[in-house]
Amino acid sequence: MRRRWRDQAGQSTAEYVAIVVLLAGVVLGLVATTGIGRSIGETVHWAFCHIDVSGGDCGGEVVAADEPGAGGPGAHEPATGGPGAHEPAAGGPGTGGSEGDDPEGGTGPALEAEPTSDADDRGFFRRLTDWIRDLFGGGGDPEPSVDDQVRDLLGDSEIGREALALLDELGITPEYEPGGGSYFVPSQNRIVLDSNLTPEQLAAILVHEALHAERSNTGQSPDIDGPRDAYVDGMIAEETDAVVRQVQANQQIQARNPEVPDTVLQGVYERAYDEAVAALGDDATEAQRRAAGEAAAEQAIRDAFENGDVVASTTGDTYPDLYGGYWDDRHSR
Repeated sequence: MRRRWRDQAGQSTAEYVAIVVLLAGVVLGLVATTGIGRSIGETVHWAFCHIDVSGGDCGGEVVAADEPGAGGPGAHEPATGGPGAHEPAAGGPGTGGSEGDDPEGGTGPALEAEPTSDADDRGFFRRLTDWIRDLFGGGGDPEPSVDDQVRDLLGDSEIGREALALLDELGITPEYEPGGGSYFVPSQNRIVLDSNLTPEQLAAILVHEALHAERSNTGQSPDIDGPRDAYVDGMIAEETDAVVRQVQANQQIQARNPEVPDTVLQGVYERAYDEAVAALGDDATEAQRRAAGEAAAEQAIRDAFENGDVVASTTGDTYPDLYGGYWDDRHSR
């Protein structure tokens, strides 16, 4: 299903060909009447070569389609990659660890895939199209913001719509900053998303962070001033719940947008779910299958946090060590 904003922001290959043909006619007319030199002709030839992915007479250069991003199963390498920037800090009552040196604490960031490259063919064609429109006096529709695109995708998910309604109720507007990971800061009631990621990746991540915001604002996050084991165990449980909701929202988005990649740990979730359902046999009811699948999937996600398969990207710490460190810092003051 092609979305409204995609139709506005990017033209089809056929439309691009028509635009470049028009440009070629203009250039040829200029060359014929004014003798404008070889460089313009070469530019038009280069543009055609970037549309014709079959090679043709473009010297054998084949421009590949967009490369797949790093999202999906396996994007979260055991003990190497890890979720976005997770800065160690002291933490605060009723919260998880913090972002930066925030004394009031924060939560671990959503598990994230690596950003995909912006250097794709569509970017060239869009710039070319914008140039032609400006040349002939047409501005065209501006590309929707990243936030608009994220919200548009979440509108295709029941879980996503609930997350957006929750954030509106809490007065939280996501902020987009490049390269620092995605996280929730309880003391400031802020959600920051890594703008280096695509809207397709960020939609599910926002659902993850919305759960942290919900738990913090309703007093359900573990108390860092309580016993250490209870705090660490509670934060691992909260991270697990956030990833489960993140995966389920992404599955709903994918049902209407098959081009959206798997979110991180989605493969772990789905494999555990399928194995649990298969083990029940054919006599199980649908309700039994769903209950068994979801329980197994949730446990698989929790195991990934507890056994070190998931680590914080900036520190390399496992999540038990990470939250244990937050508790230790808090109580060493």
